Amino acid sequence: FEYGMEMEEAFLNSPERLAGAAFLYGPAVLRGYTLMFAEILQTEQFMCTIVPSVQPKAEVWGVLYRVPRRVTVHNNKQPSLLDSIHTAGTPTSLFAPASVIVRETYHEREIACGTYILTATARQQLRLFTPEQADSMTLLVRHIVVLARKQKLPAYYLNIPAQPASVEQPAETQNPGVATPLP
Repeated sequence: FEYGMEMEEAFLNSPERLAGAAFLYGPAVLRGYTLMFAEILQTEQFMCTIVPSVQPKAEVWGVLYRVPRRVTVHNNKQPSLLDSIHTAGTPTSLFAPASVIVRETYHEREIACGTYILTATARQQLRLFTPEQADSMTLLVRHIVVLARKQKLPAYYLNIPAQPASVEQPAETQNPGVATPLP
């Protein structure tokens, strides 16, 4: 289950990531979690994550991919390829793999799958923002809104406007510190 930049199939399947191994299945919703943006204060980089929520109606929309087992297998105590591209799987990683159950929209059924969330340690060390608190001019936030629209996620999610807005920004308002390179 992918909810951030990896919702972009070309990004996830780029040669430096999964090299075409992931097959897009479609939209899904994860209940009981909230989408957050994290800032690494030292570098002013931003990243997208999900965190468990106490709000009864909390949900995160994203997409499901089918991936071959070979990208999920750990080799000689090394992180799997999937863990590696999500910077997860080591004691000092910011992210950790998590098993979740999502509701996929095509067949309206529950599916057990994996995703990645910030570790408890990382949540304490990083500054977290809800989408509403995050600066709407931040390129990462705006790009994820574009990806959500492209994946046909519900319009209410991330308050996606009916008319697409341009993602172009004047150079002086861009935040060069995006933790994940944009496609």
